[in-house]
Amino acid sequence: MAYFYMVRIWGDVPLLVSSHDGEFVQRPRTDKNVVLQFVTNELLAAAQVVPFAYGGIDPIFPGVYYGQNAAFWNGALFNRLSVYAILAHVAAWQGNYLDANNYAKFVLDNRATYNLVKGSGQEIQFANIDALTENQSFFSPFAYKRPTNIVGFNFDAGSGLATADGHIEQLTLAAPYIPRSRPEMFVPKDTVLKAFTDPGDLRFSVNPRTNAYRTNYFTNFYSEEPVFSKIKVVFPDQIRGNTVLFASSMVFTRLEELVLLRAEALAALGSTDEAITLLNSLATNRGIAPYNPLVSGFGKLNVLKAIFAERRRELMGEGWRWYDIVRYNRIVNSNGSFISKNGQNLTFREFETTGGIYWPVSKDVISANPAIKQNPYWQ
Repeated sequence: MAYFYMVRIWGDVPLLVSSHDGEFVQRPRTDKNVVLQFVTNELLAAAQVVPFAYGGIDPIFPGVYYGQNAAFWNGALFNRLSVYAILAHVAAWQGNYLDANNYAKFVLDNRATYNLVKGSGQEIQFANIDALTENQSFFSPFAYKRPTNIVGFNFDAGSGLATADGHIEQLTLAAPYIPRSRPEMFVPKDTVLKAFTDPGDLRFSVNPRTNAYRTNYFTNFYSEEPVFSKIKVVFPDQIRGNTVLFASSMVFTRLEELVLLRAEALAALGSTDEAITLLNSLATNRGIAPYNPLVSGFGKLNVLKAIFAERRRELMGEGWRWYDIVRYNRIVNSNGSFISKNGQNLTFREFETTGGIYWPVSKDVISANPAIKQNPYWQ
């Protein structure tokens, strides 16, 4: 998981497969494809041994785990579904959509297996809008320890893991949720209105007659700085003056995300009918009209645009937007201008080839290890 994150952020990174206690080994960057092959091999090996659920009745690993049942380990440990979910994303990042489809399908098909063998605790479920944004019925993937958080890291307040720093709420929330008049980061109103175009969207939509808006994703929308309130795991007893402790999970993937990833894979492979079926399977829970190919088109590009537009809405605030832009442009492979640098227009392929899709490497890192070279785009 760590190496996959690093490759998406920096591209080529040093690959260390053994410890060097007491020694700082200066290794050059390893080709990203070699690193991702290592990641894939490790995950495939893990998939053969990890159970679907810990602390339950899974025959792979039955009985309590460290004295705790499955309810305790909900969303806390990577299980077999977690492994295949990460494999699906590694494959999609490499453009290997055949494997991405198969791995994502395994997760979606086998959530019933988890629900069967967990023994106790909650099931993996799709979240309706109130569960997603208001934690109704305790199914929010962002609050506490939830099995719907298929891959993620929880900071459960009950386990003493709530923190004042490192959560999205620290940047996006303001009154009435925390004692602060303005958010440090906000989504401009024009951007919100361009993304949410369906008048029935339960996440956010505006009534054109009354200008009333839904508050599941945004609060104080008509202010200069709308408050992004989709994720707000804050409790009154965690506020001390101006200090607020947040307990939201860092969610990498959940069922809805994997449905959209599989739809993306199918569309990229040309199976647009199946892709549309998957895309539309999420429509009812979000109050939006299903994709109608008679209106919006049967073509691969039309379907892909709809899938990525839905990813933008559904996964807002979950850290996917840039990686989605990269994957979309890899599929489309347009020869048009993607960005301008020093007065020169670059296609997406040129932008990616020079390392523009990655972060620059810190000067401190290069000083500590001269074997690491800066990405060309940032030189």
